[in-house]
Amino acid sequence: MTFEERVQNALHAVEPGAALRQLVEGFVREGHDKASILQQLESFVVLNRERGDFPEEQEEFVLDILDALTGSCHPASRIQ
Repeated sequence: MTFEERVQNALHAVEPGAALRQLVEGFVREGHDKASILQQLESFVVLNRERGDFPEEQEEFVLDILDALTGSCHPASRIQ
């Protein structure tokens, strides 16, 4: 399954914010580089914006995770 497919699955979960956070935290625990995860998530947002069918709520979940990865959030919300 591709990165994009895994993110899409998380965004269609019952609790998409929690599912996406779990997915990304799993990538980090597996040793994936945060910069690479950030780049892939940013590309995901751009691609879905260009398609024109990206629900605002789903985009917000992804943007929240980007903030958690970069530390642009409350310290308790950061993804280490």
